[in-house]
Amino acid sequence: MAELTTAAARKLLGLPARKAFTEEDLQQAWRAAAKAAHPDAGGSDAAMAQINAARDLLQPLAQQQATPATARKHQQVDEDHPLVITPEGHLFGTGDLYVGTCHTIAAAIAFCGRAGWAYTLTKELTASQRMVLAGGLADG
Repeated sequence: MAELTTAAARKLLGLPARKAFTEEDLQQAWRAAAKAAHPDAGGSDAAMAQINAARDLLQPLAQQQATPATARKHQQVDEDHPLVITPEGHLFGTGDLYVGTCHTIAAAIAFCGRAGWAYTLTKELTASQRMVLAGGLADG
């Protein structure tokens, strides 16, 4: 079996080539691909092995869905340390620590509101934030 690249793994699972994805997105894509590739559904052991390898390769790249626990894990959130919400709905803490994604600005604002946390909106990603996100989007 040839070495699987992240680009090939994304294609195999039907995930967009240059778009961030969450663990949930990855799990849903794997389930759909596994359903078709499974030997019981007319697939093969080799096809199922490729699907599993793709999931395993992409697992570390999946962006964490933002939850109150992930935000607390990364930093103290208060008026002096607000979360930063990007145009894509990503949340960053102090020092551009990645907290997770809510997928949209509205969802991120609602997330912060439910938790009672301060936030700021940014119109553009900083260079550091782009680098953090690119780490989850790298094609090998």
